[in-house]
Amino acid sequence: MTHIFFSTFPAWGHVRAFCILAARLVKENKSLTMTLLLPPNHLKKAQAEVSAEFGDENSEENRRRIRVFCPFKSDSDDPLVLIQSMVESYPTTYQLLLDAKPVTCAVTGSVFEPVSPPEIVILDYFAHPQLLATRAITGKTIPIAAFVCAHAATMLRTLGPEHYGGRGDLGAKIEAEAARRGITPREVGDSLYAHTDGRIIKVAGVPDIGLRDSDAVISASAHDFEPESLEAFKSWFKEWNKEVYTVGPLIPSKPTTFLIPSNNAQGSIEQFLDKALKDYGPKSAVLISFGSLFWPNSQEYLEEVIEALIEKKFPFIVSYASPYAKISDDLLQRVDESGSGLIAKWLPQLFVLSHPVRS
Repeated sequence: MTHIFFSTFPAWGHVRAFCILAARLVKENKSLTMTLLLPPNHLKKAQAEVSAEFGDENSEENRRRIRVFCPFKSDSDDPLVLIQSMVESYPTTYQLLLDAKPVTCAVTGSVFEPVSPPEIVILDYFAHPQLLATRAITGKTIPIAAFVCAHAATMLRTLGPEHYGGRGDLGAKIEAEAARRGITPREVGDSLYAHTDGRIIKVAGVPDIGLRDSDAVISASAHDFEPESLEAFKSWFKEWNKEVYTVGPLIPSKPTTFLIPSNNAQGSIEQFLDKALKDYGPKSAVLISFGSLFWPNSQEYLEEVIEALIEKKFPFIVSYASPYAKISDDLLQRVDESGSGLIAKWLPQLFVLSHPVRS
Protein backbone atom coordinates (compact mmCIF):
# COMPACT_ATOMS: atom_id res chain seq x y z
CA MET A 1 0.00 0.00 0.00
CA THR A 2 1.49 3.35 -1.09
CA HIS A 3 0.74 6.31 1.18
CA ILE A 4 1.03 9.96 0.03
CA PHE A 5 0.69 12.83 2.52
CA PHE A 6 -0.36 16.30 1.34
CA SER A 7 -0.74 19.69 2.98
CA THR A 8 -1.53 23.07 1.53
CA PHE A 9 -1.90 26.81 1.92
CA PRO A 10 -5.40 27.75 3.20
CA ALA A 11 -6.80 29.18 -0.05
CA TRP A 12 -9.52 27.32 -1.96
CA GLY A 13 -7.77 27.58 -5.34
CA HIS A 14 -4.80 25.73 -3.85
CA VAL A 15 -6.96 23.15 -2.05
CA ARG A 16 -9.43 22.32 -4.79
CA ALA A 17 -6.94 21.42 -7.51
CA PHE A 18 -5.21 18.87 -5.33
CA CYS A 19 -8.50 17.32 -4.18
CA ILE A 20 -9.27 16.55 -7.81
CA LEU A 21 -5.79 15.13 -8.41
CA ALA A 22 -6.01 12.99 -5.26
CA ALA A 23 -9.39 11.54 -6.26
CA ARG A 24 -8.09 10.68 -9.74
CA LEU A 25 -4.98 9.00 -8.35
CA VAL A 26 -7.04 6.93 -5.89
CA LYS A 27 -9.44 5.85 -8.66
CA GLU A 28 -6.54 4.75 -10.87
CA ASN A 29 -4.48 3.01 -8.19
CA LYS A 30 -6.26 0.55 -5.92
CA SER A 31 -3.22 0.27 -3.64
CA LEU A 32 -2.90 4.01 -2.95
CA THR A 33 -3.93 5.90 0.19
CA MET A 34 -3.96 9.72 0.26
CA THR A 35 -3.96 11.76 3.49
CA LEU A 36 -4.89 15.43 3.05
CA LEU A 37 -4.27 17.89 5.89
CA LEU A 38 -6.56 20.80 4.99
CA PRO A 39 -7.80 24.00 6.69
CA PRO A 40 -11.10 23.65 8.61
CA ASN A 41 -13.01 26.19 6.51
CA HIS A 42 -12.52 24.14 3.33
CA LEU A 43 -13.22 20.62 4.60
CA LYS A 44 -16.84 20.34 3.42
CA LYS A 45 -16.07 21.79 -0.01
CA ALA A 46 -13.06 19.50 -0.36
CA GLN A 47 -15.14 16.42 0.46
CA ALA A 48 -17.76 17.53 -2.07
CA GLU A 49 -15.11 17.95 -4.78
CA VAL A 50 -13.71 14.49 -4.08
CA SER A 51 -17.19 12.94 -4.24
CA ALA A 52 -17.98 14.77 -7.48
CA GLU A 53 -14.73 13.54 -9.03
CA PHE A 54 -15.42 9.95 -7.96
CA GLY A 55 -18.86 10.13 -9.59
CA ASP A 56 -20.23 6.63 -10.12
CA GLU A 57 -17.07 5.21 -8.54
CA ASN A 58 -17.82 6.89 -5.19
CA SER A 59 -17.53 3.58 -3.34
CA GLU A 60 -16.81 3.16 0.34
CA GLU A 61 -13.50 1.53 -0.58
CA ASN A 62 -12.40 4.59 -2.57
CA ARG A 63 -13.59 6.99 0.10
CA ARG A 64 -11.67 5.04 2.74
CA ARG A 65 -8.42 5.55 0.86
CA ILE A 66 -8.66 9.34 0.67
CA ARG A 67 -8.53 10.81 4.18
CA VAL A 68 -9.49 14.50 4.36
CA PHE A 69 -9.07 16.03 7.81
CA CYS A 70 -7.93 18.96 9.94
CA PRO A 71 -6.12 18.50 13.28
CA PHE A 72 -7.33 21.78 14.78
CA LYS A 73 -10.48 23.89 15.11
CA SER A 74 -10.86 27.51 14.01
CA ASP A 75 -13.71 29.87 13.17
CA SER A 76 -11.44 32.12 11.12
CA ASP A 77 -11.51 32.42 7.34
CA ASP A 78 -8.34 34.52 7.25
CA PRO A 79 -5.61 32.48 5.52
CA LEU A 80 -2.90 34.35 7.43
CA VAL A 81 -4.49 33.20 10.70
CA LEU A 82 -5.15 29.65 9.52
CA ILE A 83 -1.66 29.09 8.13
CA GLN A 84 -0.20 29.62 11.60
CA SER A 85 -2.30 26.78 13.01
CA MET A 86 -1.50 24.59 10.02
CA VAL A 87 2.22 25.13 10.49
CA GLU A 88 2.01 24.52 14.25
CA SER A 89 -0.01 21.31 13.93
CA TYR A 90 1.97 19.87 11.02
CA PRO A 91 4.97 18.29 12.83
CA THR A 92 2.78 16.38 15.31
CA THR A 93 0.50 15.12 12.53
CA TYR A 94 3.43 14.11 10.35
CA GLN A 95 5.03 12.20 13.22
CA LEU A 96 1.76 10.35 13.94
CA LEU A 97 1.62 9.24 10.31
CA LEU A 98 5.27 8.18 10.36
CA ASP A 99 4.59 6.10 13.48
CA ALA A 100 1.59 4.49 11.73
CA LYS A 101 -0.79 5.81 14.37
CA PRO A 102 -4.41 6.98 13.93
CA VAL A 103 -5.15 10.64 13.27
CA THR A 104 -8.31 12.48 14.32
CA CYS A 105 -10.13 15.31 12.59
CA ALA A 106 -10.75 18.00 15.19
CA VAL A 107 -13.63 19.41 13.14
CA THR A 108 -15.69 16.28 12.41
CA GLY A 109 -14.41 13.95 15.12
CA SER A 110 -13.63 11.28 12.52
CA VAL A 111 -10.80 8.93 13.44
CA PHE A 112 -8.66 7.61 10.59
CA GLU A 113 -7.15 4.22 11.31
CA PRO A 114 -3.40 3.60 11.05
CA VAL A 115 -1.90 2.96 7.63
CA SER A 116 1.69 2.47 6.51
CA PRO A 117 3.92 5.57 6.87
CA PRO A 118 3.97 8.07 3.99
CA GLU A 119 6.35 7.26 1.16
CA ILE A 120 5.96 10.66 -0.51
CA VAL A 121 5.07 14.10 0.85
CA ILE A 122 3.45 16.64 -1.48
CA LEU A 123 3.34 20.22 -0.23
CA ASP A 124 1.86 23.36 -1.71
CA TYR A 125 4.62 25.62 -2.97
CA PHE A 126 3.52 28.21 -0.39
CA ALA A 127 3.98 25.68 2.44
CA HIS A 128 7.69 26.25 3.03
CA PRO A 129 7.48 26.00 6.86
CA GLN A 130 5.91 22.55 6.49
CA LEU A 131 8.69 21.58 4.08
CA LEU A 132 11.31 22.62 6.63
CA ALA A 133 9.48 20.63 9.33
CA THR A 134 9.42 17.58 7.07
CA ARG A 135 13.15 17.82 6.42
CA ALA A 136 13.83 18.27 10.14
CA ILE A 137 11.97 15.05 10.96
CA THR A 138 12.85 12.72 8.06
CA GLY A 139 15.69 14.48 6.26
CA LYS A 140 16.04 13.30 2.66
CA THR A 141 14.68 9.81 3.34
CA ILE A 142 11.16 10.73 2.17
CA PRO A 143 10.94 12.72 -1.09
CA ILE A 144 9.01 15.99 -1.16
CA ALA A 145 7.24 17.30 -4.26
CA ALA A 146 6.11 20.92 -4.51
CA PHE A 147 2.55 21.27 -5.84
CA VAL A 148 2.19 24.33 -8.08
CA CYS A 149 -1.39 25.29 -8.98
CA ALA A 150 -0.41 28.52 -10.80
CA HIS A 151 0.31 28.95 -14.51
CA ALA A 152 3.91 28.26 -15.49
CA ALA A 153 4.21 31.74 -17.04
CA THR A 154 3.12 33.32 -13.76
CA MET A 155 5.64 31.27 -11.82
CA LEU A 156 8.43 32.20 -14.21
CA ARG A 157 7.72 35.91 -13.86
CA THR A 158 7.08 35.91 -10.11
CA LEU A 159 9.75 33.51 -8.87
CA GLY A 160 11.96 32.67 -11.83
CA PRO A 161 15.49 33.79 -12.69
CA GLU A 162 15.99 36.86 -14.86
CA HIS A 163 17.20 34.87 -17.89
CA TYR A 164 13.69 33.35 -18.05
CA GLY A 165 11.97 36.73 -17.71
CA GLY A 166 11.60 36.50 -13.93
CA ARG A 167 12.31 38.98 -11.17
CA GLY A 168 15.43 37.13 -10.09
CA ASP A 169 16.66 37.05 -6.51
CA LEU A 170 14.38 39.65 -4.93
CA GLY A 171 15.88 39.07 -1.50
CA ALA A 172 19.35 40.03 -2.69
CA LYS A 173 17.97 43.02 -4.61
CA ILE A 174 16.08 44.29 -1.56
CA GLU A 175 19.16 43.94 0.66
CA ALA A 176 21.30 45.81 -1.88
CA GLU A 177 18.75 48.60 -2.32
CA ALA A 178 18.36 48.96 1.45
CA ALA A 179 22.12 49.27 1.87
CA ARG A 180 22.33 51.82 -0.96
CA ARG A 181 19.58 54.00 0.52
CA GLY A 182 20.51 53.49 4.16
CA ILE A 183 17.11 52.12 5.17
CA THR A 184 15.78 48.75 6.35
CA PRO A 185 14.89 45.93 3.93
CA ARG A 186 11.29 46.09 5.19
CA GLU A 187 11.04 49.71 4.02
CA VAL A 188 12.26 48.69 0.56
CA GLY A 189 10.23 45.50 0.05
CA ASP A 190 6.92 46.54 -1.48
CA SER A 191 8.34 49.45 -3.47
CA LEU A 192 10.84 47.19 -5.23
CA TYR A 193 8.38 44.35 -5.78
CA ALA A 194 5.73 46.67 -7.28
CA HIS A 195 8.19 48.81 -9.26
CA THR A 196 7.49 49.25 -12.97
CA ASP A 197 9.68 51.03 -15.51
CA GLY A 198 7.83 50.47 -18.79
CA ARG A 199 10.03 47.60 -19.97
CA ILE A 200 8.42 44.81 -21.99
CA ILE A 201 8.88 41.61 -20.00
CA LYS A 202 9.59 38.60 -22.20
CA VAL A 203 8.41 35.39 -20.55
CA ALA A 204 8.29 32.23 -22.64
CA GLY A 205 4.69 31.80 -24.01
CA VAL A 206 10.23 37.05 -3.68
CA PRO A 207 11.98 34.07 -2.78
CA ASP A 208 11.95 30.52 -4.13
CA ILE A 209 9.55 29.52 -1.31
CA GLY A 210 9.28 25.70 -1.37
CA LEU A 211 10.49 25.17 -4.91
CA ARG A 212 14.28 25.07 -4.53
CA ASP A 213 14.16 22.86 -1.43
CA SER A 214 11.76 20.27 -2.87
CA ASP A 215 12.81 17.12 -4.74
CA ALA A 216 10.35 17.53 -7.62
CA VAL A 217 7.55 19.80 -8.84
CA ILE A 218 3.96 18.87 -9.75
CA SER A 219 2.42 21.49 -12.03
CA ALA A 220 -1.34 21.88 -12.45
CA SER A 221 -0.84 23.64 -15.79
CA ALA A 222 -1.24 22.01 -19.22
CA HIS A 223 0.89 21.81 -22.38
CA ASP A 224 -2.07 22.70 -24.59
CA PHE A 225 -2.50 25.95 -22.70
CA GLU A 226 1.07 27.26 -22.42
CA PRO A 227 3.60 24.95 -24.13
CA GLU A 228 6.44 27.49 -24.38
CA SER A 229 6.08 28.57 -20.75
CA LEU A 230 6.05 24.98 -19.51
CA GLU A 231 9.18 24.12 -21.47
CA ALA A 232 10.93 27.15 -19.95
CA PHE A 233 9.56 26.15 -16.53
CA LYS A 234 11.05 22.66 -16.92
CA SER A 235 14.36 24.11 -18.12
CA TRP A 236 14.51 26.30 -15.01
CA PHE A 237 14.14 23.29 -12.72
CA LYS A 238 16.54 21.21 -14.79
CA GLU A 239 19.18 23.72 -13.66
CA TRP A 240 18.50 22.40 -10.13
CA ASN A 241 18.35 18.76 -11.32
CA LYS A 242 14.64 18.57 -10.48
CA GLU A 243 11.85 16.98 -12.50
CA VAL A 244 8.59 18.79 -13.32
CA TYR A 245 5.48 16.62 -13.70
CA THR A 246 2.56 18.24 -15.52
CA VAL A 247 -0.85 16.94 -14.37
CA GLY A 248 -3.28 19.68 -15.42
CA PRO A 249 -5.77 20.98 -16.04
CA LEU A 250 -7.26 19.98 -12.67
CA ILE A 251 -10.92 20.80 -13.07
CA PRO A 252 -13.66 18.40 -11.94
CA SER A 253 -14.88 15.74 -14.33
CA LYS A 254 -18.35 16.47 -12.96
CA PRO A 255 -19.06 19.91 -11.46
CA THR A 256 -20.44 19.99 -7.93
CA THR A 257 -24.15 20.84 -7.90
CA PHE A 258 -24.93 20.67 -4.19
CA LEU A 259 -26.95 23.53 -2.75
CA ILE A 260 -24.89 26.52 -1.68
CA PRO A 261 -26.56 29.02 0.66
CA SER A 262 -26.54 32.58 -0.64
CA ASN A 263 -27.71 35.97 0.50
CA ASN A 264 -30.50 35.84 -2.05
CA ALA A 265 -33.96 34.78 -0.90
CA GLN A 266 -34.47 32.79 -4.11
CA GLY A 267 -32.50 29.94 -2.57
CA SER A 268 -29.81 28.00 -4.37
CA ILE A 269 -27.51 29.30 -7.07
CA GLU A 270 -28.83 26.62 -9.41
CA GLN A 271 -32.36 27.97 -9.03
CA PHE A 272 -31.15 31.50 -9.69
CA LEU A 273 -29.36 30.45 -12.88
CA ASP A 274 -32.39 28.52 -14.14
CA LYS A 275 -34.63 31.53 -13.53
CA ALA A 276 -32.16 33.89 -15.25
CA LEU A 277 -32.06 31.55 -18.24
CA LYS A 278 -35.85 31.57 -18.47
CA ASP A 279 -36.17 35.36 -18.06
CA TYR A 280 -33.16 36.58 -20.05
CA GLY A 281 -32.12 33.72 -22.32
CA PRO A 282 -28.81 31.88 -22.84
CA LYS A 283 -25.41 33.58 -22.44
CA SER A 284 -27.02 36.50 -20.64
CA ALA A 285 -25.50 36.46 -17.14
CA VAL A 286 -22.15 37.77 -15.92
CA LEU A 287 -20.03 36.21 -13.16
CA ILE A 288 -17.83 38.46 -11.00
CA SER A 289 -15.27 36.54 -8.95
CA PHE A 290 -11.79 37.32 -7.62
CA GLY A 291 -11.08 33.91 -6.10
CA SER A 292 -10.92 32.81 -2.49
CA LEU A 293 -8.05 35.09 -1.44
CA PHE A 294 -7.87 38.36 -3.38
CA TRP A 295 -10.26 41.31 -3.31
CA PRO A 296 -10.12 44.84 -4.85
CA ASN A 297 -8.45 47.48 -2.69
CA SER A 298 -10.94 50.07 -3.95
CA GLN A 299 -14.28 48.33 -3.48
CA GLU A 300 -16.24 51.41 -4.55
CA TYR A 301 -15.40 50.61 -8.19
CA LEU A 302 -16.93 47.16 -7.84
CA GLU A 303 -20.00 48.63 -6.18
CA GLU A 304 -20.43 51.03 -9.12
CA VAL A 305 -20.37 48.07 -11.52
CA ILE A 306 -22.99 46.25 -9.43
CA GLU A 307 -25.18 49.37 -9.32
CA ALA A 308 -24.97 49.65 -13.12
CA LEU A 309 -25.93 45.99 -13.58
CA ILE A 310 -28.93 46.48 -11.29
CA GLU A 311 -29.98 49.62 -13.17
CA LYS A 312 -29.74 47.85 -16.56
CA LYS A 313 -31.47 44.71 -15.18
CA PHE A 314 -28.48 42.67 -16.34
CA PRO A 315 -28.39 39.28 -14.53
CA PHE A 316 -25.22 38.76 -12.50
CA ILE A 317 -23.62 36.73 -9.73
CA VAL A 318 -20.94 38.06 -7.40
CA SER A 319 -18.74 35.73 -5.36
CA TYR A 320 -17.06 37.25 -2.31
CA ALA A 321 -15.17 34.27 -0.93
CA SER A 322 -12.16 36.34 0.13
CA PRO A 323 -11.92 36.92 3.89
CA TYR A 324 -11.02 40.52 3.04
CA ALA A 325 -14.28 41.19 1.19
CA LYS A 326 -16.69 43.53 2.94
CA ILE A 327 -20.20 43.68 1.47
CA SER A 328 -22.54 46.13 3.18
CA ASP A 329 -26.02 45.08 4.27
CA ASP A 330 -27.39 47.93 2.18
CA LEU A 331 -25.79 46.58 -1.00
CA LEU A 332 -26.95 43.04 -0.22
CA GLN A 333 -30.49 44.32 0.19
CA ARG A 334 -30.40 46.25 -3.09
CA VAL A 335 -29.17 43.17 -4.94
CA ASP A 336 -31.88 41.00 -3.37
CA GLU A 337 -34.60 43.49 -4.23
CA SER A 338 -33.39 43.83 -7.83
CA GLY A 339 -34.36 40.25 -8.69
CA SER A 340 -31.58 40.16 -11.29
CA GLY A 341 -28.56 39.66 -9.08
CA LEU A 342 -27.18 37.26 -6.50
CA ILE A 343 -24.29 37.63 -4.08
CA ALA A 344 -22.82 34.49 -2.50
CA LYS A 345 -19.95 33.89 -0.10
CA TRP A 346 -18.93 30.89 -2.16
CA LEU A 347 -20.20 29.17 -5.30
CA PRO A 348 -19.38 26.14 -7.47
CA GLN A 349 -17.65 28.15 -10.19
CA LEU A 350 -17.34 25.42 -12.83
CA PHE A 351 -21.03 24.62 -12.48
CA VAL A 352 -21.90 28.31 -12.94
CA LEU A 353 -19.63 28.66 -15.97
CA SER A 354 -21.08 25.48 -17.52
CA HIS A 355 -24.71 26.59 -17.12
CA PRO A 356 -26.46 27.64 -20.39
CA VAL A 357 -27.09 31.13 -19.01
CA ARG A 358 -23.29 31.58 -19.00
CA SER A 359 -21.76 29.18 -21.52
